[in-house]
Amino acid sequence: MLELEAEKLGRGPGTGPTTRLTRLSDRRGETWKRAGVGWGWLDCVAGGMSEAAAAAQVDAMLAMGATVRVRPAGVANGSPAASEGTVFAADRATGTLVLYDPRGLGYRLVPLGALAPRDVTVLAPATDASKAALENLPPVDEGRVDKRERKAIADAEADARRINSGVGEEAQLVMDALGKTLPCEWDGDVISIFQGEVLVSPPYVTPESVRAPKGEDRVSDRVRMIVATEVQRQHALVR
Repeated sequence: MLELEAEKLGRGPGTGPTTRLTRLSDRRGETWKRAGVGWGWLDCVAGGMSEAAAAAQVDAMLAMGATVRVRPAGVANGSPAASEGTVFAADRATGTLVLYDPRGLGYRLVPLGALAPRDVTVLAPATDASKAALENLPPVDEGRVDKRERKAIADAEADARRINSGVGEEAQLVMDALGKTLPCEWDGDVISIFQGEVLVSPPYVTPESVRAPKGEDRVSDRVRMIVATEVQRQHALVR
């Protein structure tokens, strides 16, 4: 069972605890976490409120159309990091709070799971008028949507071309590492980079595996560095 111990280390003039050191003790060991004034749900649990009850209270405060100010843990009210606006949506499934700023700043996403009741200030409750104002959604840029869809499909096809079922796991990991920053494809069991300017042949993991038929020494040096880093990473995982 989770045990919480909180120690107040200092107080500012009239502002309450300025720093809190919270220790979490469970079966996995101890972890020390430092937080600023009013650390989220940890304070709720320490005060006797369950995490589920705290979440339910936050959801009730974040009704669609309500004007609120929210501050993540460790951020003081009124600071630039605090977010203020009208609640457009609060979705527990994705852990996202969407605030609409009527001052022309548009929509802002705030992590919902980190918010406790003390992190939310309701500036104005939801009304029928405030809800109706949010129902007029902005138009969808279909051209932009189509462009993003084409890019996503092209990226997925490129990822698929970098998979070779005819090679071993080590070779595929080398390809995955190279493919993060370089245009790569398989030519049989050889990794071809920049359409054959640099080739990586079996066993893939030695400096001699990298060749530059077209004299692209600068690129081949970079490829050798990436391969060496990947080999070191694999060896570290084995250990």
